[in-house]
Formats: sequence, C-alpha cells, structure tokens
Amino acid sequence: MEKILLLGAGKIGAAIIELLCSSGDYELAVADRDQELLDAARRDDIERLAADVHDGAALRELMQGRDAVISALPFYLNIGVAEAARACGLHYFDLTEDVETMHKVRQIADGADTAF
Repeated sequence: MEKILLLGAGKIGAAIIELLCSSGDYELAVADRDQELLDAARRDDIERLAADVHDGAALRELMQGRDAVISALPFYLNIGVAEAARACGLHYFDLTEDVETMHKVRQIADGADTAF
C-alpha cells in the first residue's frame, strides 16, 4: 500500500481524499494548517496532521516515510513543496494551472527517479 501525503484539505483536497480512500490502495495522511478543514474530512481511514508548509524543515519531516506527495495547495506554495519532495526522494503531483510554477516544478524534477 502506497503511503501518500496530501497537502491541503479544502474543496480540492476533500475530493482527492474521497477518491484515494475509496480505492483502498493508499495509506493517506492529510496536512493542513486549518484544523476545521482537517476535522471536516469525516473519514476514519486518514491521518490528520496540522502543519504549516511555509516551514521547510517541518514540511520535509512530514514527508518522511511517505512514497508520494500531492499538493492541493495554492499554486504559489507548490515550488517549495516540490523542492521538499525532491529533497526527500518522493514522487510529487500538483494541480497547478500556473504556467510559471509548472516550468519551475519541471526544472526541480529534472533528473529525478520517476519509477513508481
């Protein structure tokens, strides 16, 4: 079972939670700085983590022991998350539509091991 860290428990994050949990294929941890959003995810099969992704060291600590990270955060936070994922050797996915962010994430990923 793949261990996934989902960053962001808002509307998009909530949809991702339901999708991944309904598959039964993933062990999911969900991190957000908003405790109310974490509490709103009414599933017993997820780990809830209060976290601020602005703290790079704390972010890398959250990633320890995971196989992949999914960012459902605002686009302007994704570069820092991608850098932390690369430093931790994790697979990374985000939903950004911001072209500049996408190009920077591709640069971060260049040369990374892509086998999953």
